[in-house]
Amino acid sequence: MKLLPSSPRLQTRTFGLVACLLGIASVSHAATIFEQNFNSSNTVSDYVLPGGTASGSLFTDISGPAGMTQSITNGALLLSNVSGSGNDSQGFRYTGGFTGGTPSFLMVEYDFDLTTSSNSTGQTNFVFGNNDEVSRPYGQGSISTTNSFGYVAVKGGNTAGTIQISVNTTSGFQIPAFTPEGTLTFRLYLNDTGGNVNYVGPNGGNYTSNSETISVWYEDGGTWNDYNLNVAANSGDLYGFRFIHKNTAESVAIDNIAIYDSTVIPEPSQVALAMGSFLLVGAMIYRRRKA
Repeated sequence: MKLLPSSPRLQTRTFGLVACLLGIASVSHAATIFEQNFNSSNTVSDYVLPGGTASGSLFTDISGPAGMTQSITNGALLLSNVSGSGNDSQGFRYTGGFTGGTPSFLMVEYDFDLTTSSNSTGQTNFVFGNNDEVSRPYGQGSISTTNSFGYVAVKGGNTAGTIQISVNTTSGFQIPAFTPEGTLTFRLYLNDTGGNVNYVGPNGGNYTSNSETISVWYEDGGTWNDYNLNVAANSGDLYGFRFIHKNTAESVAIDNIAIYDSTVIPEPSQVALAMGSFLLVGAMIYRRRKA
């Protein structure tokens, strides 16, 4: 028996339903690959994995030269230059690669405080990149643009009490200096997928992370500032990270670090639901054609 073609309206409705079902089948997942809130101990070394590696919630190292100290204060990691001078760096790093392989889309969250009792040009950098970059000792010159995917810097502004945020990548961007109301909560989206990725921003809106970019948001005083930067990144991958605090008498506190490997994969149960729905749609089309 020869089946007659379905009507254009039925085809349109069918394609719309199929698209809807495909949307149901693809579910966004965010696997936590690093998380640390510095609440479990007041001893810095307890947050470092012995042997020069890193895993889960433990760093490769938290260190710095003489005159710069690292401590756990008020449940946060505090990095201080007690001498008030110096031209070296301190911080923490995670090297050796993330468990499960190198991710292609990261969401990074952390709380950050930079004291601004005096005007300071010293800065901090949260760097993501290849192992050659993130494993380099502190104080060895500028960050390698070849080996870094990108990094977000916070430093003192040109006026005492202010700070500046910049994204140092192939096309840098700097947010105008402002006076922070308190702790800054950062959320970064790092896209190394080779394509655009849709995501829900911290303010609840829908946004697109363009290919090979960093999108930066920060919350100041309870409001997420609308800086979906999408600044072009460099040539590195998302192998690991390090945090650098340098050239400043100001203290830096960082806390509640959470890093997620975000992917889009089908849930088995949703795939089964979609397949069953496809069969139902096929039966409907067959019955309409037969009629």
